[in-house]
Amino acid sequence: MYDVKLLDYGNELQINWYEYAIGTREEKVKNETNKWNFETCKQSDISDKQFDTSVNEIDNKVRSTRRTKQSIYNISRANTWDYFATFTFKEDRYNYDLCKARLTKYLNNLRSRKCEDLEYLAVPEEHKDGAYHFHALLKGVNNDVLCASYEKGRLMFKNWNYGISQLESVKDTGKVAMYITKYITKDFVDGVKNKRRYFCSIGVKRAEEKTIYRGDMSMLEFFENHYSDYDITHQKKCVKGGYSVNYIQLKKKSHN
Repeated sequence: MYDVKLLDYGNELQINWYEYAIGTREEKVKNETNKWNFETCKQSDISDKQFDTSVNEIDNKVRSTRRTKQSIYNISRANTWDYFATFTFKEDRYNYDLCKARLTKYLNNLRSRKCEDLEYLAVPEEHKDGAYHFHALLKGVNNDVLCASYEKGRLMFKNWNYGISQLESVKDTGKVAMYITKYITKDFVDGVKNKRRYFCSIGVKRAEEKTIYRGDMSMLEFFENHYSDYDITHQKKCVKGGYSVNYIQLKKKSHN
């Protein structure tokens, strides 16, 4: 049982402050079931068995989407990236497996031959017509594999022959982490069921995660006791399925 989740990104932390204690996975999933979907299923002319099946499918999709987004955000925040890249495909762009295989092979070849320190995290985006392209966070890219893009202020890979590549410098890791996770939607997760929804290099860092039970301790008391050497940089309260979660970003104080 816990009511606080801590994600440690090094000199930055994220605190998930839950309104009440989280017990079992089943309880958490039940509370996150979308109310609109629940009422729509119940009001329709279906049997109790069909209704239960519909609700379970909704639960599974919500849980799977959340888990994927959390994993991507975790990796995004735990690393320091140099570039945000976009890779498009001029052929077979409706074939998810083929597009993914081509980009994976390209990045791994780049790492083994020209950029031995390359680390990456790649996430697909699906267009309304079903075509795919990929976004990626990159670090360790050597300048000699890049050249100026046709768009002013951007770069591109010299030998990405499958379509168009574009790179722009990452200035804020937090913002780019939020940005790259937005492409993972419930519809996309449903469309690539039982397939990898993102991929990354072996050496990427992941945030250290732990859960805490605070009990009756107030938020002020909790931070004074545990994180007095951090400043709160951002805070957002969200309501999910009838309960609230406070997402709090912390950054270690500078003692210069």
